[in-house]
Amino acid sequence: MNNKGIQQIVLDAELAEALLKNAHYKSSGGRHRFTCRKGLWGVEAESFEEALRESLTYLTQYMADGEYDDTKTATKEQAHDAHQSG
Repeated sequence: MNNKGIQQIVLDAELAEALLKNAHYKSSGGRHRFTCRKGLWGVEAESFEEALRESLTYLTQYMADGEYDDTKTATKEQAHDAHQSG
């Protein structure tokens, strides 16, 4: 899945950018996996959409906790708002 595909699925462009910057994506054997570049979390699912949804849940939680402050991808308020709306 390329960057444009993820951005089309994720309604918040800044959150999509944060995911692309902070996670790796891999598909193998019908499974889809996102892993945090910092090693904080990883998800694996049968569908891309499920893996994406779970990865955004972890990403926004860690962003709200300040774990990604050094990456300058989004503010804590944006992460909190995205998590609450999801």
